[in-house]
Amino acid sequence: MRVQIEKIYPQSLTNGCIQQRTDSFDVYDHRVEHRCYIKTDLDEPSDFTIKNKGNKEIHFLAIDKCLFHDTDTFERCDCAVFNENEFCFIEIKESNLNQRQENKKKATGQLRATISKFKGTFDLSGYVLEAYRCIGIKEPSPRIPASGYEARVDFNDNLGVLLYDGNIKEFI
Repeated sequence: MRVQIEKIYPQSLTNGCIQQRTDSFDVYDHRVEHRCYIKTDLDEPSDFTIKNKGNKEIHFLAIDKCLFHDTDTFERCDCAVFNENEFCFIEIKESNLNQRQENKKKATGQLRATISKFKGTFDLSGYVLEAYRCIGIKEPSPRIPASGYEARVDFNDNLGVLLYDGNIKEFI
């Protein structure tokens, strides 16, 4: 998949949007640039954790403000992580209690639009597809299946994607 992404979106190389890792790592959504990065400095926040228990090859893909920009006419999630079997889309939002429901709805739309764009561009039929909404989570929070209509019908039935809330993805 990495080769296909780099071929169709050469900016993934020139902008440094795609990286390969074989360890566990944290991702943060830069507070000023609004682009996701792999955490390399202890002073950087940790918004999402990727656990790589098998130390297998995992790819990190910065999507918003890297692969795609504000000039692109569709909503997009922040980033994705994938290996040869799984492809996981991630949307990170800072939020307080008053904004939580609105931000959850916005994150769901961004994930839906990005997944539709990728499914229209790439053959993802061999992958387990997951989407993560990380809304206002400060502490490590394992994934829990999202409930409600969007999770059951829109994501699972229509898109073939499992929708989760949380900020930890485990690759085994």
